[in-house]
Amino acid sequence: MVVRTADVEESALPSFAELSLSDAVIRGLRDAGFERPSPVQAAAIPLGRFGADLVARAKSGTGKTAAFAVVALEGVVAGRGGPQALLVSPTRELALQTAGVCRAIGAHMRGVRIGTFIGGTRVKADAAAATRCELACGTPGRLVGLLIGEAMVVERVRLLVLDEADKLAEEGFEPQLRYLLTALPARKQTLSQTLAFSATYPPPLLAALRAAMRRPHELSLVREVRGAPLDAEADAILDAAAAAAAAPAGGGGGVGGGGGGDEAAALLGVRQFFSLLPRGNHSSAQAAALLSLLDRLTFHQALIFCNDAARGARMAAGLSAAGFPAGYVSARLAQSERSGAVAQFRAFSLRLLVCTDLLARGVDFGRVSLVIHLDAPRELPTYLHRVGRTGRYGTLGASVLLLSKRQWAEFAPIAAALRHRLQPLPADLREDDYLQQRAFSADEALQLEQLHELRAEAREAPPTAMANGFGRGPLAESGTARRRGEALEASAPQQAELEAARERGKRRALERARERVAMT
Repeated sequence: MVVRTADVEESALPSFAELSLSDAVIRGLRDAGFERPSPVQAAAIPLGRFGADLVARAKSGTGKTAAFAVVALEGVVAGRGGPQALLVSPTRELALQTAGVCRAIGAHMRGVRIGTFIGGTRVKADAAAATRCELACGTPGRLVGLLIGEAMVVERVRLLVLDEADKLAEEGFEPQLRYLLTALPARKQTLSQTLAFSATYPPPLLAALRAAMRRPHELSLVREVRGAPLDAEADAILDAAAAAAAAPAGGGGGVGGGGGGDEAAALLGVRQFFSLLPRGNHSSAQAAALLSLLDRLTFHQALIFCNDAARGARMAAGLSAAGFPAGYVSARLAQSERSGAVAQFRAFSLRLLVCTDLLARGVDFGRVSLVIHLDAPRELPTYLHRVGRTGRYGTLGASVLLLSKRQWAEFAPIAAALRHRLQPLPADLREDDYLQQRAFSADEALQLEQLHELRAEAREAPPTAMANGFGRGPLAESGTARRRGEALEASAPQQAELEAARERGKRRALERARERVAMT
């Protein structure tokens, strides 16, 4: 039995059957691995099924996607032609994941079809698919384009879901959000329900939602939880961060524009650490610290966040050459490349996934037990969403900031808000404090052993470009790597060496697995 933290504890909650769900949806939930409702599911599903407009605030990784997926699925009628619900996500990856969750939960519902509508795909194909689905999952630009162009039948849409609503309210999405909240209902008088879900809500967004919705229920499952006292050194560092954050800066409205109380949105099971890099060559120091951290901590898979796309590509290539198979995802990549890297990571072919904040929100990777930040996030909500990629659904995880003194100064306002959660990274971090022991399948265990073998092989080989940092050496022959993929192309010899090491690792791991079977 998996032990879950208090923010997702489900033992005292009603069962899915007690929520009066259909047999088909209950079967789909069970097959998808949902045993009992989480707090947000137990609270939001009855309100959503009752037809109420809803503004729901809950931490990342607590089951929000399944909550609104159930509401949407229970409300559709098969065979009507054209979507009856629009499920809007800020990124393509999140829209694809939402569609996957809906398909899994709705697997036993006859005739209910789920369509995915995102950028980077053919508009003509989407226009045809829009007439053949009951649920439409997609990004704002593509969905609004289909609605305005009348490829999507507006009259049948009765439910609008805004996932990661605070991100959808940002400047780049503002025209599409305004259309969905105002112009769409004006065109179609039968739109009966709007649901908004997020871990954080800036005050201007709350005001806009309240104005657009019909007496919405405001549901918050986020509460303040204080951590243990820190040692004197950590107190001094965080005191300095608090002082820097308090200095007049000509702005206002809360840290990162996110409003008060956002610090409470962090998951209870995630230990949050920071480590300041020594003075000197920043790139080299960070590369050395990263490799040391990956060697020292036990983890299943890790997400590594950086703010610069070109540096992320070099980093992924360098980590792969160092024996940590790594993928890379940013908005600069073609959709096929982005989806391919995510698919490899989900399949456990990759140990690490280097990414920009494109993957900070909502995307669920079940094996991620470690999140590393190589650049300071620019605002508190982004940091909280990054951290929420581990410790999913009440499990354990760790988040580590590896920052220079200059980066720490940029992070000071966020550090001040996180004072009671951030701790210095200890030299002897116990595995039980941050790693959720999970039962791996035989295939997963073999894959993990193969990944360990790759690192062992690489440590015996001559030093790679990682020794020179992420911005120097063979991996940076393309200069600033302005063209997509230049940095990865420059590392072809390392990639070939990695493939050879991977094959050797597979053979060794298979031999050891056979030995264990023979001994049992």
